[in-house]
Amino acid sequence: MNKKIPIIHSIIGLFSTVISIIIFVVHGYNAFWGISLSIVICIIIGTLNGYRLNHLIRLALNGVKNAYIVLIIMCLIGIIIGVWMVCGTIPALMFYGFNYLSNINFILATFIISSFISLILGTSVGTISTAGIPLMGIGLGLGVPPYITAGAVVSGAFLGDRTSPMSSSANLTAIITQTDIYKNIKHMTSTLVPTFIICILFYFIIGRGYSVNESTIDNIKHIKSTISNNFNISPLLLIPPIIIIVMSFLKVNIKYNIISGIAIGVILAVTQQGISIREVINVSVFGYVSKDIQIANIISGGGLLSMKGILSVVVSATALYGILDGTNIIHPLINKFISNIKTVKMLVFKTIVLGALMNIVTLNQTLAIIIPGKSMASSFEKLNVSKNTLARTIGDSGTVLAPLIPWNINGLVISLALGSKVVEYAPYAVLCYMFPVISLIFAYFNLIEEKS
Repeated sequence: MNKKIPIIHSIIGLFSTVISIIIFVVHGYNAFWGISLSIVICIIIGTLNGYRLNHLIRLALNGVKNAYIVLIIMCLIGIIIGVWMVCGTIPALMFYGFNYLSNINFILATFIISSFISLILGTSVGTISTAGIPLMGIGLGLGVPPYITAGAVVSGAFLGDRTSPMSSSANLTAIITQTDIYKNIKHMTSTLVPTFIICILFYFIIGRGYSVNESTIDNIKHIKSTISNNFNISPLLLIPPIIIIVMSFLKVNIKYNIISGIAIGVILAVTQQGISIREVINVSVFGYVSKDIQIANIISGGGLLSMKGILSVVVSATALYGILDGTNIIHPLINKFISNIKTVKMLVFKTIVLGALMNIVTLNQTLAIIIPGKSMASSFEKLNVSKNTLARTIGDSGTVLAPLIPWNINGLVISLALGSKVVEYAPYAVLCYMFPVISLIFAYFNLIEEKS
């Protein structure tokens, strides 16, 4: 049975969590150390309120256990990046991509391509791992700073997380708010249209500053030549990402989807690049590092061990939330925060802020959907605002703000996959912070759907 935690202890627990994480991250340390300190503080608070140490440890372990699928997927992402490099898939995507993307506004094209794929796949992780990685390589060849390309990729990728009927986040939002996902998507269009237009204009303007010139063309030719000298380039190498896209469209579990991509990559590495199974296994664990310095500068990394830093953060973060939730440390503050809501403007504002705070404190996009969805439902009911608006507001905040938090699981995965730090790409991930702004503007002008 949960014990009542004094609100002062809740404040100490939550604020020490945020402050300790920020201090360690700002000073260049892995967020794991800040989270670990927070765990110690929360354990102390728990014991002061009558919880036994073994029970608190069990809560932490249950938190990690509940996230085992995320841990598995992260390991698989590290492996697939390395395998796709050594088998030639990523080099081939770059090689062919240069032919089509070098004569257009690359930044705008990156955003549109990522948006389109994410709407089909319904997953930001799938979009980033299939389209994002090769787009980063192409952008590098075109002379585009990696953080700008990453920002455009992230913007497009999280459009699908919020809006696609295939999105696990969108479906979770519908379940939590007890709404129909297709009605939600229709309702979400109202804030989607202005946000998407702003993004198009932003990336069009930014992209014009990186137009193709003679030096860029020479650089592209040199990179293509280097790639073709180090890899046997063939359309067959495009099979792995095509398979992943098709399987995602067929709603195959993302875990099996990535495993399939790895398996096909291994076959291609052996048959197309003449790489031994032993070498492929080595790359799967330690990552791909070419002996050619020029290739190593544009194509390198991946591997299971490349995930160790992120895995440590995920394990510690889920353990922390297990304690926060199991001891009710987090709930008194939430109840205090959402009390005395009397206007629609304040209702939407607090829903957005709560989604942002949950992304910061719990390091988890899923909890940034579940907690606001459950906590704010009665307030929406009292003010006669539709549940579809609740679902839209959660999509405009908890869902899309996750990649902007440096220690959030989403931000960590993206940083690893795209090779750009959150603080670097965040200013260019326009869609992620425009959605909450547009949502607030809609609330200010009372453009809110009432209950039918």
